[in-house]
Amino acid sequence: MVFRLAVRNLGLNMVSRLPQALMVALTVALLFVGNSLLESSRQGLSATYRLAFTGDASLSARAEDNFTLFGSDLPLIGEYVVTPALPDEATWKPLVAQVADRADALPQVSASGILLLPNSKKVAVPVFGVVARDYFRFFPSLTLEEGTLTPGNPRALWINRNAWNVLAESLGHHPALGEAFDLGMTVRGSFVIRTVHLAGIYRYPGTDPTLDRTLLVDPQTARALDGYTAGSSSLVAAIPQNRNLLDTDLDSLFNQTQDRIAPSADGTTLQATEQTLTDTAGRDAANRTLDGVWNFVLLKAKHPGDLGWMAGLQRHVDQSKLDLQVRDWVGTAGGNALVVSLLQVLFSVGLGLVALVSALIVMNSLALSVVERTQEIGTWRALGATRIRVASVIALETGALIVAASLAGLALASLSLILLSGRGIPLHNPFLASLLGTDRLRPSFTPGLWASHLLLSLGLALAACWLPIRRALAIAPLKAMQSETSS
Repeated sequence: MVFRLAVRNLGLNMVSRLPQALMVALTVALLFVGNSLLESSRQGLSATYRLAFTGDASLSARAEDNFTLFGSDLPLIGEYVVTPALPDEATWKPLVAQVADRADALPQVSASGILLLPNSKKVAVPVFGVVARDYFRFFPSLTLEEGTLTPGNPRALWINRNAWNVLAESLGHHPALGEAFDLGMTVRGSFVIRTVHLAGIYRYPGTDPTLDRTLLVDPQTARALDGYTAGSSSLVAAIPQNRNLLDTDLDSLFNQTQDRIAPSADGTTLQATEQTLTDTAGRDAANRTLDGVWNFVLLKAKHPGDLGWMAGLQRHVDQSKLDLQVRDWVGTAGGNALVVSLLQVLFSVGLGLVALVSALIVMNSLALSVVERTQEIGTWRALGATRIRVASVIALETGALIVAASLAGLALASLSLILLSGRGIPLHNPFLASLLGTDRLRPSFTPGLWASHLLLSLGLALAACWLPIRRALAIAPLKAMQSETSS
């Protein structure tokens, strides 16, 4: 009886309720389309980053500054800050072994370098030091288009196809496999240069200028660019009185000066000087790159979606009392991934405010429609309708109206997204394409997203019922009948 009465009232008042239904339908459609676009962009960025260079998580040293795979998020102008190194392998390997049954691991050195071209041009590039064969096995979405992953020369370079094309324009010819390039970097007060040979040309699955510029090299070259050499690790600290000479009185340095005459027999000769310069054994030993130094350990779930091991790994890290951290792919990548996550939060908040305003408008208009039906509701009460029955009729009317409008809005939004996904939305702006990880956004939606918006519409229906029911129950039967008599 209550349901039939609610349906009858909806049919009789359909024209007056139509603006409210349109408001609900458009609001739900807007929310659904907006969240679908955001989710599609996040999935596209996740596929580009997580499957191409970050993995699902990473283990790295904790530092005051935030370091991603591309270095410090707040680099100092004119100064390169080296990414902190992990402790020795014997320290972090047991931690990673705790989740070895659920995640694969891959160590990496992150550095920056200056690509020194023959035409005197210099190009700043991110550099990843990796074991190429393991790296491409870890990231199967990478495509090696030319070359080999096991070059004969240990100083090897792999370059992205897009960067290879840009490099060809600068050089005036396409770089050939085996061609030598110099990578340099100023670190810890010294300038490091390493010669590498082009071993392969590869391609990332997405579009991102930062990734396109990234060079893959052997770990030893990357460590040299970061200054991880035997000489830098064996520096002896100055004795206390010689550490800060400028803090002392400079005149005191010359209080006990006297002439000293060097014996002529101990002088040097041209032959001795040339011999000293020819002997590079000491310098070679000091420039020897340290083995086993890594900045990150990338981790990837063996089964997609199985990320529960991240919390367990962080727990093992905390128990070990080591100054290490476990971060997901967003924190590992930084940059665009963090921006997109922030934009998603801001956009979701904006859509939430739109939904809230729409709910208030619908709620108020429904309450006004109840006031217009004062005589009708008063007559129900006078004929013996209980407060519960009146509230049930109003709730069913309001809920049915909002749910039906929400379903219509979801159907319209789904149809629009299906049409857009086939053609895709071209992103001509390079920054936007880089931000979203693709140059053609193909929106999509999942049953879970559809169900969540349907639940949201049900919540909106429950919220919208409150004020109309309150207004309806506040109507006194006697007052309603007096109003009907006077009219």
